[in-house]
Amino acid sequence: MTRIRRVAMLCAALIAVFLGLRGTPVAAQAGTVGDVAVVGNVNISREAILAVVSIKPGSPFSVEAATRDVAAIRDLGFFQRVTHHEEDTVSGTRVIFEVTENPRITDIKITGNTKISTQDLLNLMITKKGDVLNVSRLGKDLDRIGQAYKDRGYLAFVDIQDNYISPEGVLSIPVVEVKIERFEVEKKGKTKPYVILREIETKPGSVYDGNKLRDDLYRVFNLGILEDIQYRTEPGSTQDKIIIVLQPTEKKTGQVELGFGYSSQQGLIGRAGISDSNLKGTGKSLGLSLEIGGRYRSAGVPPLSVETNYYQPYIDKHRTSFSASLYNKTTYRFTNTVVGSVSSSGQAYEVRGGGSLGFGRPVSRNSRVILSLRDDNIRTYSPEDTSVSSGLLLDTQRTSNVASVGLSLVTDTRDDKQYDPSTGSLFTVGAEVGHTRLGGDTQVFRTFTSNSGMFVKPALDYRRYFALAKRKAINVPTKVFAFRLKGGVATGPLTFFDQYFVGGADSLRGFQEDRFWGKKSLLANAELRMPFASNLQGVLFFDAGDAWGSTLRGDPKRYADYKNWADNGYDSNGDGIPDPPPTPYTIYDAYEYRMPQHDAFKLNTGVGFGIRVKTPIGPLRLDYGISKEGKRTHFSISQTF
Repeated sequence: MTRIRRVAMLCAALIAVFLGLRGTPVAAQAGTVGDVAVVGNVNISREAILAVVSIKPGSPFSVEAATRDVAAIRDLGFFQRVTHHEEDTVSGTRVIFEVTENPRITDIKITGNTKISTQDLLNLMITKKGDVLNVSRLGKDLDRIGQAYKDRGYLAFVDIQDNYISPEGVLSIPVVEVKIERFEVEKKGKTKPYVILREIETKPGSVYDGNKLRDDLYRVFNLGILEDIQYRTEPGSTQDKIIIVLQPTEKKTGQVELGFGYSSQQGLIGRAGISDSNLKGTGKSLGLSLEIGGRYRSAGVPPLSVETNYYQPYIDKHRTSFSASLYNKTTYRFTNTVVGSVSSSGQAYEVRGGGSLGFGRPVSRNSRVILSLRDDNIRTYSPEDTSVSSGLLLDTQRTSNVASVGLSLVTDTRDDKQYDPSTGSLFTVGAEVGHTRLGGDTQVFRTFTSNSGMFVKPALDYRRYFALAKRKAINVPTKVFAFRLKGGVATGPLTFFDQYFVGGADSLRGFQEDRFWGKKSLLANAELRMPFASNLQGVLFFDAGDAWGSTLRGDPKRYADYKNWADNGYDSNGDGIPDPPPTPYTIYDAYEYRMPQHDAFKLNTGVGFGIRVKTPIGPLRLDYGISKEGKRTHFSISQTF
């Protein structure tokens, strides 16, 4: 028995020695991962979960690593709850990740959206009906919804609730579209707040629309009384409301003008004017201008030109505008250059006295109907002719009367309607219908003679502007390509200067002012406008067009005969014997001699370059044009179109 006990004790000792020799590996296995398990997953595969787990069989186990893996599994977005625990096994530590999946989505309900359709929002989302809810993807989907509103100019957010998915799997996404609670105007100058606010078509209570608000700001800017207008937003009374604070910067709208000049045609010239385009801060406009010349070549030309203008943007609740003008002004026609109405080389005078009225009413967001009335007494004078032939000039003075009514439709989508548009278009189509009495003397009560009749002047004007670079701000110029197409056809008797004229600074550059005339006209202009500084712009231009078909044509040979007779000492044939005077000529003969006209369309083109300098009275324009008739410099105010 003792022997058996000794054998048993020896075996035990051997086992103890063996276990002692293996002691270190067994201790190591206690800190080694033997297995990694996932429980609780139904729809999400074990492989997809373990793909984000750093703990692997055979790797050292640590609580920190297991905690990080729990967070990684949670970040997959598919689970409501993720935990872990460990079990010791012979092969090592068994790490068990226990998950509770989010429900499967049976339906998606989007509410509160009025500016973007539900289908468009669903198309933006990665989360789809039938998917297991993934909160990470859902968060990105909510960001996409907010960005979609922002891209369209709106403001919105998703007010997600704790119970955003029901036990039945219905996912609720409540969209909150931010609304404008009210508008406020920072008072910095004389402009009354209502003058600005009445141009804002966006109404309080409506969803914030940045694009529409931008159009509203352009509409305010186009009043012509501001240098700039910006806005800021402030929180409203609730989370889904904001306050829009308009920040106008006024410009000087009152102007006083005094000037003097001299020309060989008029002698000493004086000019004075006073105007205000924002009268007492009401947006109304009133102006008076006077011009006096010290020497006039034709008797009867009034020494003083007077013009007064009034404009009121709204006279009723329908946004009807009203304008009125009274004038008795002298204009110098067929000039080489133009500065206002003053010329240094006029070839004819036109003295126009009378008045006009205008009414405009909007018919849509960008369109207005304009009704105009005018009644003119027009006197035209030929220039002084110091040659002997001057006594043989017929109709050196012609007096006519015109009364007309005009109706036009104007559609204007330009961003800047005052000086420098960069996008949009302006389309005007209309007609003027009236009665003309040609010749005769001025009468208090108009009596129409046989040399009179009704006339009709339909016309159209289309202008288009393309920004070649995005405008950084409402008052910051950018590179622009612009073109214009205009034309007209007239029927019935017209006074000479009521015809269509083409040529000069505002139409066909490179040619003399009013170079071509007639009852028909067609004109096209193209310009590339490039800003060099905030107040300096360079322009490349191309013009093409014509006016033709005048019924007031002369015989250039008749005037040439007179000129030859007078220039050669009354000896037309050079035989040394004075000849009798030729047949008397008319002013139209002289016009035709100096500037030949035609009955059919002829293409005339001009090309050149120019600069624009921004000033308080508008852009000063200097163009250098080249045509088949030579090179000319044109100076004027405002853009060509």
